[in-house]
Amino acid sequence: MCKPLPAIGLVLLLLPMGCDAFKIDISGNGDTDTDSDTDSDTDSDTDSDTDTDTDTDTDADVFVDPDCKEGPTPSSVGGPDCVTATISCGEDLVDTTEGGTDQLDGDAYLSWYCAVVDRDKYAGRERVYAFDHPGDGYVDFNLSSPCDDLDLFVMRWEDDSVCPTADNAVLECEGETGSGRHTVSIWQNEASRYLVIVDGPGGPEVPFGLHVSCP
Repeated sequence: MCKPLPAIGLVLLLLPMGCDAFKIDISGNGDTDTDSDTDSDTDSDTDSDTDTDTDTDTDADVFVDPDCKEGPTPSSVGGPDCVTATISCGEDLVDTTEGGTDQLDGDAYLSWYCAVVDRDKYAGRERVYAFDHPGDGYVDFNLSSPCDDLDLFVMRWEDDSVCPTADNAVLECEGETGSGRHTVSIWQNEASRYLVIVDGPGGPEVPFGLHVSCP
């Protein structure tokens, strides 16, 4: 049975070993690095960027809805011939077929290849507006007809003294039919004159809204 060494003997036993006796290898490879870096970086970045960008696109609606109960006062037909008035880029208006002309019909729209239509449908009055295309791309004509079944036709017609009939040759015509909202787009790269026609069935005349969108 081993007996504990006296304290003085333990000291004498350790003295030849020098300071290395107190190094402890904890890495498993003999490295005795005793770096005790106690980095206490307390960076508490509290960036409170409160960017509240509230971009609210306020582009105007391209459709102008009429009041079906309180319709507008009918415009007079200012001419020439069937033309009520001239409309321009960016313009919107509310008008009614009441007080319009009764010169155009389904036979005319079919002969001009505006759209596939019922030739007997357009027994009511129409409104016709002249428009000078600036010739720099697309122009959109936007019709709102919530009150009844109105259709939109846009045709190129350079004669500013008389309106066409079914016997006239029309080289360019586009149409959209049915109630609700319609858009007819016309592309042109040179200044040209067009007629914009709002037409519908016979019966009570009704209000509508029209807006012109240019490049």
